[in-house]
Amino acid sequence: MHKLIVNICIHIYVLSCSIFKPLIGEIKKVKLSHAFNYIIPQKLGYRSTINELVDKEKNENTLRYIDEITKSFIWDYKKKLNDLIVPFEFEKNQNILVTQDNLLDYLLRRGIIRENDDMYQKIKSKKIKFSNFGVYPLKYTFLDNISINITVQIIESK
Repeated sequence: MHKLIVNICIHIYVLSCSIFKPLIGEIKKVKLSHAFNYIIPQKLGYRSTINELVDKEKNENTLRYIDEITKSFIWDYKKKLNDLIVPFEFEKNQNILVTQDNLLDYLLRRGIIRENDDMYQKIKSKKIKFSNFGVYPLKYTFLDNISINITVQIIESK
């Protein structure tokens, strides 16, 4: 005997229109349970408004998904960047100045990070100013205490 297993996925799209706030053409994707618990009763004149439903959906699901997506990007960066040594080379008598902008430029030009994402913003916001030869460890901490260690190494050219 063979069993046939069928997975069914139901998507309900709700067109929200309101006499007070016309939102014609705005489509919202909601859970089936929310459709039965909020939307249908609301259309019949009971319970929540569309805005309350949207707020509930955001609070229960969207924010959690945004955090999960953000964490996955941070873990990807941790794999690429953790314990990375970024070298800067200067001649002996040359004035040395390495800032967060130099570090960002190095990482962007090599395609290691993308402009205006979480890692970019974290590096941009942590002000650094190195003016001597040496090794400078940097630690960037994100949500859930995920940390990425990058070392800036300023060396003398030969």
